[in-house]
Parts: sequence; C-alpha cells; structure tokens
Amino acid sequence: MPQPDIGQLTARVDALRPELIRVLSDLVRIPTVHAPPRGAEKKGQEYLAVEFRKLGLEPDLYDIDRVPGVRTHPLRHEPHDIRDRWNLAIKIPGTGGGRSLICNGHMDTVPPSEFPWKRDPFKPVMEEGRLYGLGSCDMKASLAIMYILARILRESGVRLRGDLILESVCDEEDGGAHGTIAQRLRGYHADAALALESSALSIFNMHKGGYFPEVRLEEAAAGINLNKEMIPQLPRMLHTYLREIEELSKIRSAAVKIPPEYQHQQQPVPVWICKIVSGLWGKSVPVAIANQVQIFVYLQTVPGEPFELVRNQFQEWNSGLSRKYPELFPKPPAFEFTLRQMEPSFVPFDHPLVTTLARSIEEQTGARPKIQGSPAPCDMFAFNNHFNIPCVWFGPGGANAHAPDEYVELDSVIHCVKCLLRFVGNWCGWA
Repeated sequence: MPQPDIGQLTARVDALRPELIRVLSDLVRIPTVHAPPRGAEKKGQEYLAVEFRKLGLEPDLYDIDRVPGVRTHPLRHEPHDIRDRWNLAIKIPGTGGGRSLICNGHMDTVPPSEFPWKRDPFKPVMEEGRLYGLGSCDMKASLAIMYILARILRESGVRLRGDLILESVCDEEDGGAHGTIAQRLRGYHADAALALESSALSIFNMHKGGYFPEVRLEEAAAGINLNKEMIPQLPRMLHTYLREIEELSKIRSAAVKIPPEYQHQQQPVPVWICKIVSGLWGKSVPVAIANQVQIFVYLQTVPGEPFELVRNQFQEWNSGLSRKYPELFPKPPAFEFTLRQMEPSFVPFDHPLVTTLARSIEEQTGARPKIQGSPAPCDMFAFNNHFNIPCVWFGPGGANAHAPDEYVELDSVIHCVKCLLRFVGNWCGWA
C-alpha cells in the first residue's frame, strides 16, 4: 500500500472539528469527579466506548479492581478506593514490523473548586476559541483527540505497522495512578507512551515529583474562661512555622543538583503551602479559641533527587523546630500522608521518542517545539520508573485546571491532533 498523503489526513482534522467539539462537550457534561477516596469514571468511559464502537473498534471496558495483582502491586496506594473504578482501552493492531505506542489519558477530574465558577462546570461553553468546563483541559480534550485520531485512521483505511493503544484510565487525580497500573497488569505494553496532558504543544521530557506532608499544629483545647486570662499560642506557632518554611526551601535548594530543564527557575525545588485550615466556620458553630491548624505542604522534587533525601530533609527540619522553639513546639509538629508521594521521572533529550515527536511537530507547524520540564507530576512516572516504557508528556493548551472556569484552547486541540497524526506515522510506521 502506498504511503498516505499526510496533508489529506491532517486536512480531515479540520473537517472533523465539530465532531471533536461534540465529543468533548458530551464528556464535560458527564460528571466523572474523583472525590478522594472514591471516583465516578464509569459513565464517562461507557460513553466513550460507544463512540469507539461506532468506528468498528472493540473497546476493552473493565473494572480495575478485578485485574489480578492490582491490589498487591508495590505501587498500590491504600487511601484510594479502587472499587467500581473503570478503565477503557482500544487497541488498533498494526500489520507488523513497526514500533508500538500507547496514548494515555485519564477520565477522572478533580471536584469543582469551592471558589465560585462564572460558568456551570458541567455545561460546556464556547467563548473566543475556548471551551470552558470541568475537565476540559485536564484532560477530556485529550480523550476527544484520541477519538478523532482513531476515526481518521479508520475512515481513511490507513494502517500502521506498529500497534496503537488508546487508553482512558481512572484514578489519576490526587496521586492515584491505579488506572495506569491496571492497564499494564492487564497486558497493555508498548515501545513508548505519550501522556496527553495539556502542554501547549510543548514536549515535557521530564516532570517534577512531590512530597506532601499534612502537618497539624495543636495546643490544648480552650473554651471561654471569664476567670482566667487566655494567651493562645497557636497564632505564634503558625507564624513561626510559615516563616521557617523559607529556611527549608533554602536547605533544599542547596542540597540538590538541578537538571538543566529547571535551572532557569528562581525556585526549582520550592516548598509551597497549598492549604491552611483552622477551626470550623458557620453560624451554628460557637465562638471559641482555635486550638489546632492543619497545613498541607508541597515539596517539589526533581529527577535524580533521592526520595529518602527529601524525606530526611523534611523530618530533620520539622524535628528541629522543637529544638529551636521548645516553648512553642514541646514536640515536633505531627504530620501524615494521605496523598501519594509522587516520583519525578524523565526521558533523555536524545531518546528516539523525544526526537521523533519533535520532528513530527516541526513538520506540521514549521517550528521547533520547546522541550522542557513540567512543574507538575502525572502518571508518566509509572511508565518510566516502574514499567520500563519511555513516556513523555504532550498535549494541547488551556488553563485553570484544578480551578474555576477551566478551559481548553480549541485551535490548540486541532493542532495537537495534526501533530499526533504525523507522529504515529513516523513512530509506528505507515503500512
């Protein structure tokens, strides 16, 4: 069979723009919220399975809890409930002799932010080239991209030499990764993988990890006592803890070798405060002196940085507070972990996966893409660190993921499909 006219294939993407918007909009309307420890991905996966069946494909729709070995796998994260969590996989077999590829996306979304949305998170709205809605950017647009990719290949009759596996997994958010793990245990392997997370058409060959201690500062509970002067220590404890966080950031920066992808950043290994919560709020809650505060701390980690080093740095710093401020911290502040401690991972710049993807993007856009490190983690670590499948991050542009009024840029989605068409041909080989 002669090589396909790639120009005709990419032109077909423009013609299918309304179909892409339809599938993406339908997915946004289906709540697939991951509210730890549970998730509700099944209805979204069922919808997508129907769409792929219309193309004459045979989706593998399954409950990950029934996959042998998933509950006992070393990466199992016990706080996540994996009962009734569903994956969807579509394998487009190649004719043989080519390299195989996995395109990975996740169906679950974070809950709608507690901050107000200007638009209904489950009613997709198009404005000025953007589609707004919960999960539009993270990452239902990429699931729609997979559908359009498969549709063009099927309708054109074009075959690949290597197998192409499209997967929509559950339980990615909140450091889950169990859907991606289950896919590998179910037998879906390949020579390489793409995590189709939003990247504004840049290639992320590296991503940071995260160490997530949840800290509790606490003093003896106190009601209102009219016969005794009250001098709460909690405000001083909180102020001191937050001030000393800056010292921890300096310790981390001095102790780690920063990869070139992150050396341009002012804080390549920052220590962030994500949440601070103290007391209860509401008219039914009596006025009382707060006696505890919870702090969600996020320490970013980079590839090459031993996890044990990060843990020891934090534990030593945390313990040192009781030595430095014994009157405020008679004991070191208590902490625990409810979120997976995410591993960083990377693929070298000169790996064929990176160079072939970069060449394919340049062929389509006429410009060399940026190859850089991502500031955030995703399921890419599971491929690279635990299943020996090189994986990089590539996807469309958007904004406000994990925040109100999330959106994806529709032109970027179209460009992403075109780049992927070229890449799967260059990587898997045209039959």
